[in-house]
Amino acid sequence: MNTIFANFNKLALLTLIALLLNTACNLDTSIPASEATGTIDEIIVIMDPQDWKGSLGDTVRYYFTQSYDLLPQYEPIFDVRYLKPEGFTSLLTAARNVVIFDVINQDRCTKLAIDLFGRDNINVKENVLGKANHFAKGQQILYIYAKNHEELIDYIHQNNQSLINQVANNEIRKLRNTVYLGGEDKTLSKAVSEKLNIDMAVPKGYQIAADKADMVWLRFDTEKYTANLWIQNFETTTEKDDFGVTRRNQFGRTFVTGSTPGSHMTTEDLIDYFQTKTRADGNERIESRGLWKMSADFLGGPFLNYCISDSSKNRTIVMDAFVMAPANKKRQIMRQMEVLMNSIKI
Repeated sequence: MNTIFANFNKLALLTLIALLLNTACNLDTSIPASEATGTIDEIIVIMDPQDWKGSLGDTVRYYFTQSYDLLPQYEPIFDVRYLKPEGFTSLLTAARNVVIFDVINQDRCTKLAIDLFGRDNINVKENVLGKANHFAKGQQILYIYAKNHEELIDYIHQNNQSLINQVANNEIRKLRNTVYLGGEDKTLSKAVSEKLNIDMAVPKGYQIAADKADMVWLRFDTEKYTANLWIQNFETTTEKDDFGVTRRNQFGRTFVTGSTPGSHMTTEDLIDYFQTKTRADGNERIESRGLWKMSADFLGGPFLNYCISDSSKNRTIVMDAFVMAPANKKRQIMRQMEVLMNSIKI
C-alpha cells in the first residue's frame, strides 16, 4: 500500500512539474520596448565628420536650427546634437529622433544605414527612408541620402519643410503626454465643453481666470511661466483675415491688465504677425502667430491665434494661446499649447 501511494505521489509530482514547464514555455517573456529618450524637439544628426564641417553640415544647420516662429528671443526649432556614425551606440540608440545624412559611398554612414534598413531597401531614387520604434517606443529614424553632395544638398533645399514637419510630427505624442502629465480635469472639461459647445479635454492644473456666457479664459501657473488659453464664440461667420487678432486685442483690453495704470495686453506692432489659412474639422481656419506686449509696460511674449468659421453652427470661434515667461525659454511651452489647441474639436 505504501509503495502504491509512493508511486502515485511521484507520478503526481512529475505531472505537476510537466504542467509548470509547459506553462512556462507558453508565457510571453518578451520585454516591452522602452520609451525613446531625449528632450522634446531634440535631434541626433549623424553624418561623416568632414560633411558636418562642410557645406552639407551648413545646410542642415541652416534649416534645422532656424528660429522658431516669432519668439521674443532666438530659440531654434530643434536642438541639434551632432554624432559621428561610430558614436551611435549604447543609450544613444534609443534617441527619439535620429536623422542620418549620407552620400552613398560605402563609408561609415552608409554601413550604418545598411545595418538599419537593409542594402536592398536603399534606392537612390527615393532619397528618404524612415523607420519607427526600431530601438525604442516612439522613436523615428530617418535616412536622407543621395549619390553625391550636390544632389543631397539640393534635395534638402527643396524638401526642408516636409523633413522638418516629419520630425516635428513625431514629437506630438510626447508633447501631448507632457500636457496631460497630471491627467484630465474632467469636471472642468465638462463645464468648458458645455458652455462653448466644443469637445475639449482640459489638463489638470488649469484654472478659470475669467469667463462669461460665450467665453472662457484658462490659465496654468508655474514658477517659471504662465500659459494662457482663451476661447470665445461669436454668433456670426466672418471672412475678415484680421478678425481673430482684432478680437484678441479686445480681450486684452478687457481682461489682461498690467501693474501700470491703463496698461493692457495688445498685439506688438513693431514686428508684424503672420498668417496662414488651413482647414480644421472641415472648416476654414486662419492661423495667426505673433508677439504680444503690455502697453505702457515692458512685459511681452508670443501668441498663437486660431480663427475658425463654423458654418454648421453659424458662428466663429476664436482660440488664443499666449505665454508669460520672463527670462525663460518659450518654444516648448508654445508647442504644448499648439498641441492642446489642435486637440479641441468643434
